[in-house]
Amino acid sequence: MSWNVRGLNGLNKQREVKLLCNELELGIMCFIETRIKVHKVGSVVEGMFGGWEYRSNHAAHYNGRLLLVWRKDWFDVVIESEAAQAMTCQITCLSRQLRFNATFVYAFNQKEERKELWNYIMQLNLRSGPWVVLGDFNAVLHAEDRIGGTQVTYAEIVDFQHCLDTCGLVELPTNGGKYTWTDNQDERIFSRIDWVFVNGEWMDDMPDCRANILPAGVSDHCPIVVQMVKCIKKKRRAFKLRQCLVSTSDFHKVVEHGWCTDIAGYKMFQVVQKLKMLKSNLKQLHRQHFSNIVQEQEETSLRPKYRQSAKLSEMFLIQRSKATWIKLGDDNTKYFFAIIKQRKLAQSVCQIQDEQSQVQHEQDKITAVFVRYYQQLLREHGGPRRKAYPGFFNQGPKLSMEQQCRLRAFLRKR
Repeated sequence: MSWNVRGLNGLNKQREVKLLCNELELGIMCFIETRIKVHKVGSVVEGMFGGWEYRSNHAAHYNGRLLLVWRKDWFDVVIESEAAQAMTCQITCLSRQLRFNATFVYAFNQKEERKELWNYIMQLNLRSGPWVVLGDFNAVLHAEDRIGGTQVTYAEIVDFQHCLDTCGLVELPTNGGKYTWTDNQDERIFSRIDWVFVNGEWMDDMPDCRANILPAGVSDHCPIVVQMVKCIKKKRRAFKLRQCLVSTSDFHKVVEHGWCTDIAGYKMFQVVQKLKMLKSNLKQLHRQHFSNIVQEQEETSLRPKYRQSAKLSEMFLIQRSKATWIKLGDDNTKYFFAIIKQRKLAQSVCQIQDEQSQVQHEQDKITAVFVRYYQQLLREHGGPRRKAYPGFFNQGPKLSMEQQCRLRAFLRKR
């Protein structure tokens, strides 16, 4: 966890922080802006987390802006470097034998002062292993990351974005609120200035993780907790039309044959059935041409065939990642794979609040919440939905215009 607590000397704040850490069963935390004097750090940590290890960056800054504490029976932590605005360490999770690098950040308020932080991170540029960078960056990345106050300008974000691009860092998908800080004034300002970034090796080698933004509680900043996502059972993938499939010579023949097939029934039913049939044929065409296109990249004696395969593979990865083109030579494929995994994790539903306001984490219960919602949505103006078949709209009681619109929208999604 990373949390800007804005002072940790008060007993009330210490009590709230300890309760939160016990509730979430956290094993390593970085507290930011604690305002604890160097000679009091040991007694405060001992009072809150008896027997835990700790390290502050008082040697790099007189205020000790960062305080890192961890359970030594859960984690082995080796401090690699310290600066006024950051602390970097190598962490080993003892139970899983996972090793990764972590940089905890508390950036200065002024834009010019933050340049020192960007240079520090770019000099680290830990591409050789999993790397996570998290904390209070005191900077936004997009225009929508601030509500109220002055408008976000390009000059405000350009250095931050350049640092991320140089190091190949992407944002870890998050749950919870969008904004992580507020000034608590009458005309409030809401900003997203607390971030979690990871590199490509983290996306490849580490278990699926997600950042949870929790309510601010006793601080004006929200704590950010990085937790592993519970294992989600693999299900059948939804079919998606890829640009590389359109470029094959058989594509238009398959589409024409499927669309010209005669099907009896209502027009909407004909369209749905043809789309289902066409999807099955396109899946077969995809397996025929592209089942191993990403892996089969070894150059063969047939150079033209190899070039075509490489071109189609690049097109496939670009479309799946939806990433803009970057001129990194052979690193393109690795970059696209990291973006694909990030998007997949961001689009997955890991938790949902049910009708009783209970948060469900298990995949079967999440699915049940969705099913109940749409059953209620489709039945609220009549009886249960009848199965679509030829002449569906011509049999049984007449549907209202609103019911027909709802049903057509549902069929289009199917």
